[in-house]
Parts: sequence; structure tokens; C-alpha cells
Amino acid sequence: MRGQPRRLPERFVAAAVAATAALLCSCGDPGVGDGLPGLRFERTLEDLGELVSGSQHQVRFPFTVTGEPVRIVELRPGCGCLDPHLELGGQRQALGGPLPPGSRGEVVVAFDTTGFQGRKDTLVKVLGAGGGLPAELEVRSQLEPWLVVDPPRFTPGSLTEEGPWTAEFHVTGKQAVRLLEAVGLPEGVRAEGLPSPTSSLEHDFRLVIAADAPPGEHAWFLKLRADNGLATVIPLQYRIEGEVWTRPAKVVRLGVAGVGSEVFATVDVGTSRGELAVTEYRLEGIPGARVECLTLTPSQTFRLRMALPTGDAAGVLSGKLFLSLLHTVDGQPHNLDRQLTLAGVVQ
Repeated sequence: MRGQPRRLPERFVAAAVAATAALLCSCGDPGVGDGLPGLRFERTLEDLGELVSGSQHQVRFPFTVTGEPVRIVELRPGCGCLDPHLELGGQRQALGGPLPPGSRGEVVVAFDTTGFQGRKDTLVKVLGAGGGLPAELEVRSQLEPWLVVDPPRFTPGSLTEEGPWTAEFHVTGKQAVRLLEAVGLPEGVRAEGLPSPTSSLEHDFRLVIAADAPPGEHAWFLKLRADNGLATVIPLQYRIEGEVWTRPAKVVRLGVAGVGSEVFATVDVGTSRGELAVTEYRLEGIPGARVECLTLTPSQTFRLRMALPTGDAAGVLSGKLFLSLLHTVDGQPHNLDRQLTLAGVVQ
């Protein structure tokens, strides 16, 4: 009868349902089982939740290879706290070899939380050739400290007085522990007060930098281990001056100054042995700059005092300070030259 819709044959209805289902499947999440050839991870994110800083963990990211072979040539961690490697059948494998279709394996990531606190989200980039590459694997965590070190770092700048030098540390734990050792001590540095005699909530120890420690810039990390299997890291950075030193050692930071003003800065120079004289000094690169040399300790320490016009335009304020020195030890004179960079911003 007219006015009533025609009923479609059942074979057309079945075909339409199948096509719709296929379309929905093709728009799903591109993970394992999406039908695309290459490398497919079961998951690419592992959230470990709250962890104790200093603990060690292992995260596994299983994968399969379908349809075509792939090669993993590099596992690039986004942080030194991650150490990834490839495993097939539970055995560690070298990178770069072909992984044929049907291969099943894991990217295994060792996660060392030592020295980190707070939120820690970091990546491993999986690089290579074939479908599914490159890929990114993410490890997330919230790291809580198991102890507090005071001070948390040792950054005294230049060590200009006669050594040895000491750094005192006080450690407070959430639970009673015994500190075992300080790992990573460089030449000329020793730890006193370790291992601690008993398990306790609080400890004191110190580092001693020998008077004959090598001069120059020093930047390193002290790893402090305890009997609970955990560790923490203390950063240290300092400069040991030679017999003749300048303070600052290399760069005079001028900060930010206004147009048409004047910036004042100082440089100290001295010796820990013998006698010293500043025979010549000059400043280049900053028009109108004025420099004078003041004696702080006769034949020992001096101060260069500088007045630096900023000029009438915004930009970078930079120059060079040149020093000529005469250093006399046991009656033997030595001519020395020092150069320092001055750097600031005018706005």
C-alpha cells in the first residue's frame, strides 16, 4: 500500500551492520590488535604512584610484532635515572637486530629514584625502523624523601683561604637508620663520621677537602647509603683556587641595570703563599668605565673597584678585565696574567 515504507531484504541489513562494525573498529585506540603491522605495546604509560626517594624499581612494557619485521636501534632515556634494555623470551638482547612478525618481548626500564623528590614524569624514546616506530614510553611517580639533609647541597663558591676545608651535614630520617658510607668521593676528599655507630633518627657527618686537593672547578654528587637499602644524593660544587686567586674566578655578573645609569662591581685578587703585586690592570669593551685598585692586605690581597656606565641604549653590557700580576715565592718572581669577563643586561 502507498504511504508505508518498503522493508529491505535481510541480506542488505546484515551487510550494513557488518560495515558499521568494521568502521567503528577502525576508529578505535591504536594499540595492540588494531590490525596495523609493526611494533605494538600493550601499554605505553606506567604510573607507579607514591614511592620513597632512593628506592629502585623495574618497569616492563610488553610488545608484539605483527605483519612486518621491525628493528629497535636505540632506547633513549629522558633522564639518567632510567636504564632501559630489550628482552626477548626473558633474555637480554642487543639492539639493532631484526624482530620478525610474531616476536614478543619487553622493553625493561630500571628506575633509580635516588636524588629526586616530588613529581617525576620521564620518557624512554624507542627509535628504529618499521611500523609503530618511533614510540614513547612514560614512567610516572611521586617521590617522597626518606630523610632530610641539612644543608641539602654544598656550594660555597671559591675556596680561597688556606685549606683543609670542611662541610658539615646533619641528617634527619623518618625512621631510625644507620648511615653506611659516602660513595663517589673524589681525590683529596674524605668523609668523617661514617659509618654511623648506631641506628638513629639523626646523624652528623662532615666532608674534609684536603689542602693539597687539585685546584680548579669541582662539581660532583655524593651518594649517601644507609642500611635500609636506600640512598640519597648531595650535590657539591666549588672552586679551589691555586696560590694566586681571583674572586669571582672567571665571570663578573652585573645583573640588570637601567639605561643611562651606572653599575658598580668589584674583583678581589690575592695569594695564599708568598707576595703578590698588581702591576697593571685595564678594562676593555665598556666606554667610560673607571677602575681603581685598593690594597686590602699589603703584598697579599687587593680589590679592583669598577664603575661601569650603561650607555643610552638597551642591550647587553659586556667587557673584559685584564690583570698583570707579580707573584714572588722564596725570592723567585713570576709574572702572571688573569682575564675576567663582565656580563650584564641594560633595559
